[in-house]
Amino acid sequence: IDGSFSYMQGGECFGTSIALTHFGKPVLGVLTNPAINFKAWGTIETGSYLNGKELNFSRPETESPVLLLGPGQYAGPSYQRALEKLQPDKVLIKRSQVRKALMIMADEADYTFSFPSEVFNGFSLNYWDIAAAIAIFKSAGGVATDLYGNDIDFSGPDLKIKQGHFLASPG
Repeated sequence: IDGSFSYMQGGECFGTSIALTHFGKPVLGVLTNPAINFKAWGTIETGSYLNGKELNFSRPETESPVLLLGPGQYAGPSYQRALEKLQPDKVLIKRSQVRKALMIMADEADYTFSFPSEVFNGFSLNYWDIAAAIAIFKSAGGVATDLYGNDIDFSGPDLKIKQGHFLASPG
């Protein structure tokens, strides 16, 4: 379960995230958020689906970009510098990685990211936080990489995403 704090307080920023990896690459992903009735799944071979319909990133490029961050992320100087460069029209704060990924899939936002652990006070996401989202995004043609544009290798022994991550709809 992702976003257990929100779940315990009756909020809607939580969900489940299930992934299957093969040789360090996510090949199947399932994300659910029962509070808002969202379910997404995808495999590299069969494509991706959101609430039973084929996932199609369709947010118009003419709309101003919407960035999703976690509650403590935007406070650091590195994020402030990134925001100055990216200049999103809107920044939404959501706790759950599942919720952020589903919002991008539902065309409610454009992208989310996290910095490498050495930049963000040693904090890093766990494999289970984003592996399912990466399988779904990649099978739908979305962008899902580390912060340097490389595929994330999920075969390491410490289960941490130390190079940061970037999820975005194409375009």
